Amino acid sequence: MRDIEDIEAEEERTEKMLREEAERMRELCALEADATGSGPGSLIAESIRALPVDRLP
Repeated sequence: MRDIEDIEAEEERTEKMLREEAERMRELCALEADATGSGPGSLIAESIRALPVDRLP
């Protein structure tokens, strides 16, 4: 039974790490859109920032 709890805990840690990484990547993409001439608050940057991070493939 302990093995199942360990596996579930590891899955939760992995999902949290993936959500955090997705959030960082989303923000980096938005910053890149800002830096490439789209400008802060541009439609492209704001669209990227609006992407849901909790929907992992």
